[in-house]
Amino acid sequence: MNHLTDDSVFTDSTQYARAMTFNQSNGGANALVEARKLTGREYVFGGWPANGGGTDCSGLWEWAYQEMGVYLPRTTFAQYLVHQIPNHLASEPGDLLFIAGSDAQGAAPGHVMGYVSPGQVFQAPFTGERIGQYAYDTSVFEYRTRPSLALKPAPKPAWTPPTAHQIALACVVALKNPAEAAEALNNGWRIFIWDGSKFEDAPAKHPNNPTEYATIGWQKPRR
Repeated sequence: MNHLTDDSVFTDSTQYARAMTFNQSNGGANALVEARKLTGREYVFGGWPANGGGTDCSGLWEWAYQEMGVYLPRTTFAQYLVHQIPNHLASEPGDLLFIAGSDAQGAAPGHVMGYVSPGQVFQAPFTGERIGQYAYDTSVFEYRTRPSLALKPAPKPAWTPPTAHQIALACVVALKNPAEAAEALNNGWRIFIWDGSKFEDAPAKHPNNPTEYATIGWQKPRR
């Protein structure tokens, strides 16, 4: 059950444009930024912060992620069922950690906190306490979720050609045409293309006819 962005909930173009800038890589950290805006407010069971009041543990994160365009269920018992991640993955800011708390129901956890950093969480603790950042052993949890997975993947960085320094470090030279590439291969040298961050072996067929490179000295047979 994944709650993806629903364009119809945005009441103005500014809110819509803002939400559409979030992605899987930055959504969690930005949800944490939104949650911090409630620092110091009271824990209020069933509360909702939109009108300046306090809220409870699940309401805090439902509200924070709604600002990202991710819609979570209202209760802790329902939130832990969506966007679960494997235990072997490292925690990231904005991940939700679920523990028994005081309201556990059978196997369902009763409290949710937002991961900040090792040993630190952001939460609405319980009645009588204020919303804020608290020390906690972040290796201890029953379930862990990453609501930002409901957002689109981060866009790939724009392709940029290699710099002269990168070409020199790789000890390669640009080839002028397919005939030079064929000659280099015939002489026993490998052919490379630039993938935007590093040189890699040129596949037999590749798109867009990128510039091909060969190791310096490609004109001579390789011994």
